[in-house]
Amino acid sequence: IVEVVSGYGAAPTPDQDGPAIWFGLVVDVADLDELALVLGDGLSRIRPAVQAGRRIATLRHRDFGIGTALAAMDSHADK
Repeated sequence: IVEVVSGYGAAPTPDQDGPAIWFGLVVDVADLDELALVLGDGLSRIRPAVQAGRRIATLRHRDFGIGTALAAMDSHADK
């Protein structure tokens, strides 16, 4: 699953009259804990996602020379 994320700035809802913008990309992974072991400090702390039952962590993409904001999610909210 690939989720495209748009940025809204400080506003809680998208600006209906403003242009669409590309903010970043979210990928679904099997286990964020395993990803954190591989990436170490390259991944933010794992926290609950907005979607119920899911967790999310952001990749420190600039540390890896990647220009696009990236995050990873899993379905292990019970951890």
